[in-house]
Amino acid sequence: MPKYNCCVPGCSNSHRNKPRDFKFYCLPKDLELRKKYDVLIRNDNLKVASPNTRICCDHWEGGKKLSRTHLPSVFPWTVRKEQRREITRASQEKISKHKRKKKNFMQNYEVDIESEQLQNDQASHLQSSATQTDLACFCKAKDDVLLLQDVKKQIIEEKIFLESELLRLTKLLEITKNNLAREQQRQSRFDIDKYKSSDSDIEFYTGLSNYKMLTFCFNLVEESRIDINGDNTDDTQIRRPKLGRPRALSCYEEYILVLMRLRLGLFEKDLAHRFGVAVGTVSNIIRKWIKLLRAKLGSLIRMPERDTIKYYSPPAFKQLFPQVVIVIDCTEIEMERPSALNNQSACYSSYKSRPTMKVLIGITPSGVLSYISELFLEALLIWK
Repeated sequence: MPKYNCCVPGCSNSHRNKPRDFKFYCLPKDLELRKKYDVLIRNDNLKVASPNTRICCDHWEGGKKLSRTHLPSVFPWTVRKEQRREITRASQEKISKHKRKKKNFMQNYEVDIESEQLQNDQASHLQSSATQTDLACFCKAKDDVLLLQDVKKQIIEEKIFLESELLRLTKLLEITKNNLAREQQRQSRFDIDKYKSSDSDIEFYTGLSNYKMLTFCFNLVEESRIDINGDNTDDTQIRRPKLGRPRALSCYEEYILVLMRLRLGLFEKDLAHRFGVAVGTVSNIIRKWIKLLRAKLGSLIRMPERDTIKYYSPPAFKQLFPQVVIVIDCTEIEMERPSALNNQSACYSSYKSRPTMKVLIGITPSGVLSYISELFLEALLIWK
């Protein structure tokens, strides 16, 4: 037997699972018939012109192809037509047998009617004798019904109470879960107080020498009359409560966040993960606190007296550079590229190859910041 497989999708007939006399028909060579076969078989990968493409005989009614133009009609997606029941004439023997069954049924039916009447007579006799007993039982049954109704009512009330109690406990559980999640988030936040006993850690994260200096600077900012939003408030002005959501971080946490941004240069997303807030919140906090720190702590940067500078100068400066009182340097800060072309040319730095702003910084020989100029652009520097 040749090794053929049926090309109809979903049909598993092949030379492996069928006997030798099982027939696989090839597709006709007539182009019109091939088109009809292609439509009927519904196989996108069907090779109509290939001589090895075969279709099994199960797809013709009766399991046999009757002629060259006889098309297959049995497929997995078609519904087979049920054969109609053949109407045949009953024989005389079946008719006589049916009459005998009907006669026996009628005789049995009459016997059943007589027995049923006898049972009804006996039941009426027993009913008349048991009337008095039923009256006593009726009173007892009535009391049982009333008791059952009371029990049913009590069960319904208990069910309503339990459902309300379940709803209350479910809400309480949700509130407890939310509070626990907030507490876990609060505990996972970065806390600078863990390092209050280590001056090196305080200096690493904030740039201030110790925890005492950190709290001192915070008290200076906290006692100021400058609002976080940048609005000045007078003593006579009544502060109104801020509308909207409450702050996600306390003032002290926001203060530490800004110092870590300035000291370590951490990305806003990193700070958002450390303090458990959104990236937009970090951006708003930094923008508002920079204005506050500039307004309150900017006056602390001042030029010391010459005698004070010489007194605290290192020995190398006293020996090699006794007249030096300040070391200056100009640094550039990268900025966002302006949209206007004239502003782009004014901000572009040929040294950094990007838009920058310059600032002049001065420190004493002992390393104390003594001067910071205002930011200015490259074009202004060249013009001066």
